[in-house]
Amino acid sequence: MKKIAFLLLLSAIIFSCGESKHEINAGDVTNPATASKENVKGNLPVMEFKRSTKYDFGHAEAGEILVNTFYFKNTGKSDLIISDVSTSCGCTVSEYSDKPIRPGEEGSITLTFDTKGRHGHQTKRATVLTNAKPNRVILTITADLDSPER
Repeated sequence: MKKIAFLLLLSAIIFSCGESKHEINAGDVTNPATASKENVKGNLPVMEFKRSTKYDFGHAEAGEILVNTFYFKNTGKSDLIISDVSTSCGCTVSEYSDKPIRPGEEGSITLTFDTKGRHGHQTKRATVLTNAKPNRVILTITADLDSPER
């Protein structure tokens, strides 16, 4: 009985790890490079951030929820699709649109950092995967967390 319960739990973990809350059809994503490493000529999307891809919250009190939104524009000539935004730890959550961003349109990615139980200098990263070139962008947030007054 224990073996069956263990196998059920193990299979649930394995199959749930591949799930994503954002579904993109494979046909919607254009790979800008072929297997032979030759660039595909064409009208690729371009993800251009309005400010930096880094944000420093400065000093904050440990236990606060810190939120920053990174704004970008698709300056390319085809639809920009964000396929995934993965964060470096469970204390940071990303939010973004799974709808294509048309040329000339703007989009955003919000990172929420729960500082509960954290102290000192903190650096958190989120890897953004898109159909643009380059197809990977790293967003970074930092904060210096002070212990709450008692």
